[in-house]
Amino acid sequence: MRARAQGREVIQEAWEEAVRALVDWFENPKNKALAVVYFKGRIPTEKDFPQECPYTFQQVMEYKPWLTQS
Repeated sequence: MRARAQGREVIQEAWEEAVRALVDWFENPKNKALAVVYFKGRIPTEKDFPQECPYTFQQVMEYKPWLTQS
């Protein structure tokens, strides 16, 4: 049980860091065009994303975007 709780805490910390990094990424002038498409022309804030990571530790560990699915 303790290992699962620690895994959830790690995932949550990573989620929060990723959201902050994504907000910063959209603030870059080169990326503002995408903000127009995805956020109706405004730069997103942390409030535009879920506060809690919507994925479980298991989902994150099993995700392999480099593999093609048939």
